[in-house]
Parts: sequence; structure tokens; C-alpha cells
Amino acid sequence: MNLSSSLRRRRRAVLLVAACTSTLVLAAARADFAWQWPIDTAGRSGVFSLALTPEVYRQLAGAGLDDVVAFNTQGDEIPFGPVSQLQAAAQPREREPYPAPWFPVPVATTTGAGDTVSLHIEKGPDGRLRRLDAEFAAGDPQRGAHEIVVDLSQLDASVRALELDLDLPADASFSTRLDVSASHDLSNWRPIASGQAVLALTRDGQRLERRRIELPVTAAHYLRLSPSGDATTPPLAGVRALLLPDAGFAPVPAPERLQLEGRADADEDAAGVFVYDSGGPFPIERIDVVPAQDFAVADVVVSSRGSGQAPWRERARMTVFRLADDGDAFTSLPVAIAPVRDRQWRIQTRPAQRHAPRLHVEYTPDQFLVMTQGPAPYALAAGSAKATRAPHPLQRLVAEVRDARRAGWTPAAATLGTGQALAGEAARQASREIPWRQLLLWSVLVAGAVLLVVMVLRLLRQAPRS
Repeated sequence: MNLSSSLRRRRRAVLLVAACTSTLVLAAARADFAWQWPIDTAGRSGVFSLALTPEVYRQLAGAGLDDVVAFNTQGDEIPFGPVSQLQAAAQPREREPYPAPWFPVPVATTTGAGDTVSLHIEKGPDGRLRRLDAEFAAGDPQRGAHEIVVDLSQLDASVRALELDLDLPADASFSTRLDVSASHDLSNWRPIASGQAVLALTRDGQRLERRRIELPVTAAHYLRLSPSGDATTPPLAGVRALLLPDAGFAPVPAPERLQLEGRADADEDAAGVFVYDSGGPFPIERIDVVPAQDFAVADVVVSSRGSGQAPWRERARMTVFRLADDGDAFTSLPVAIAPVRDRQWRIQTRPAQRHAPRLHVEYTPDQFLVMTQGPAPYALAAGSAKATRAPHPLQRLVAEVRDARRAGWTPAAATLGTGQALAGEAARQASREIPWRQLLLWSVLVAGAVLLVVMVLRLLRQAPRS
């Protein structure tokens, strides 16, 4: 009887410990966050991919993306997690090269004063280029001197390289260098690669070819290939665009670009030092520094840090310039860096610049997988100093679906609507009040555990010896 009573007391103690533990791990509440946005799934249910917007990044309290959570209309947290943590569950699939339409555009090299060039551009209803050529009112453009415009406007993927098919005899030799510019509208062009070698050499029956042009990953609609300096244009038979691999379960978002405003660093005695704030934990992977004035050139050191107390860490050294010629601006190329989520950036210039350079940063938005569990509508909430996302086992989900669908799986994309404030700035500020309730619950939990240990020791001592 005594033993039965002791066991009942132990059972009650275990239940008390379980109750205390469940109270401590309560799910995040929507009211604990700064802002929320409706998740638009076009009235459908299932699994969706969702890319974070700049507005979401600017509300996050930390750099770990833990304080972004999805809820259903009842306020229950629903399965939601970053795609970056699921990449190991899905092997990337190579995409077939895209046979890109291309157009030669003549370049006038001997036109006299007053000569004009007319550029003819014709697009179809689908946006695809149908015609692109040039006419010279006077002068004699050098035969064979032309640029090549590659049409990528129908692609829904990013391009990482071009592969050229050369129209040359099997034993012919050829060598040139090409510069590459990118555009979205055929009017404004931006250089993205320079001096790319293209060659085909033959000697003693041996053949050496280099027909691939390496590019920084780009989602531009059009690329322009121009001979470098006095180089010649390669005779082309075709152009193929090499695409980023398909992740297998979520499309790769197009890179986004932000312009950060700078101000003189009040903490620095030296002139020519400027600081910038991105406003959120953007995964910045490319930086572009442009002087504020025309006909300017300077050496710069770009550094960043997560907060005002952390030390600055150097990210890049580069020479930047900005030239103006007949209304066109020529600037230095952007620089790729290891992705970093620092909010604060610093530019040191030499010689010291009087005005803050323009700092453009590029990043690929983080993607999340969301399951529409429970009743709609659904919402995404972000920005909290105390609430975090529950760890949902989405890795297993991705693995199971890919096993069932050997051809791959790409969930439909969901989008975010107009945001609205919840707790606002107060949710992102760490509370300085003493958490008496949590301290009390932890005290009860520890006391219960100690009580269980004491009871077990007593039972062991009182057990009859055989």
C-alpha cells in the first residue's frame, strides 16, 4: 500500500513537470510580432514557396531569420521554414542550354561629321525581338565590325554563361576578346564582363577552342557582345545560354538591388569616410560603389558590421570611377563578396571624397516553404525580440515528395500582400523587465525534478534485499 501511494505521488510529480514544460514552450503568438502581411495563394491549398520582400527584412529583429512565422486565421502557427535549410534534401538538376536568338548590329567606325545612325527595333506581341539592325545615313561602316545583341527576354531563369557556336572552317584559326553589357530595355546598358577570350586555334592537327563566356549570374533580358578595343567580332552560327541549375523544388528568385544612402562617419576624424545602413538582414552578395560626381576616381575600402558595438570587417578593396561621355555614364564594375547579413556598412575613400559615394547592394531574397494548414486566410508575421519560429520537419517532406515524383517537384509561388502593424517597434525591443513568471515556472520544474530523484533514492534504499 505504501509503495502504491509512493508511485501515485511520483506520477503526479511527473505530470506536474510535464505541465510546467508545456507552459514554457508555448507557441509564438501573432501579437508578439511587429508587422504582418497576408499570404496570397490564389485560393489554393497545399505547399507553396514564398520569397521575403524588403519590407519583411526591415522588420526583423535579428540576423538569423528566426522571428518570421506563418499563421492561419485562428492564430495557430503553421509549417513554415527556409528553403536554404532544405537544399540537402534535393539535388540540383542541370537545365538544358537555351538556344538564344541573336542579332548583329553594325558599328560605324568611319562616319564623318553630321552622320546619323538609325536603329530599328521590332518586338512581337510576346516581347520577343523580331528585328534589330542599324542604318547609316552617311559614312561607310567597316565591314565585319558589329556588335551582337542576345535576346533572353523569354527566359524565366538566371544565366551564368554563354556558349558560342563559331561559323568557321574546321582548320581555320581565330582569336578575339569580347566585352558584355546587360539591359532590360535595350536603351540603358550596364557592363558586366570584359575582355572575355574567344578563340579557335589549329596546329599540327590539334584543335584548341574557347567558346564559353563566363558571366556573373544575371536575369537581364538582353546581353550585348562588343569587340574589346580593336578586336573583331567572331563569326557566329548560334548562341546558347547556360542556366543556373534547377533546385528541384523551388525556383531561384531573381537578384534584388538596393541603393543605400550614406553620410559622413561622425566617429572618424579622417575625411572621406562614410557609413550606410541597409535597414535589415539582407543576404548581400554583391556591392557596387559609384562616386557621387562625374569624372571622379578613387580607391575605396568597403567594410561592414552587424551592430554599432561590433568591430568593422573588411569586405572588399576596389578602384571606383564615374565618367560621363555625351550623356552616357561609365562606371566601375560591381564586386562579388561572400554573402553577409550585416546592416551597417562603411566606405573609406582615397583620395578623400567630399560627397558620399552611392552604394548599391545586390542580394537574392530568402525563400521559405509554407504549408496551408488550417483555415484561411494565412499571414506572415515578422519582427520579435522574444518569439521565434517552431522547428517544423520540412526536410522529411521534401525528401518524401521527391521520391514519389521522380521528375522533380516545384511548388506554386505564393506572394505577400500589403502589410499592417501589430505590436510595432515595441515587439523588436528586448524586454528589460524581470520575467518573474518564467522564473517561477523554472523553479517549480527544478524542484519537481529534485523531488523525483529523492523519491527514487528512498525507494532504492527501502527495497528488500534478496
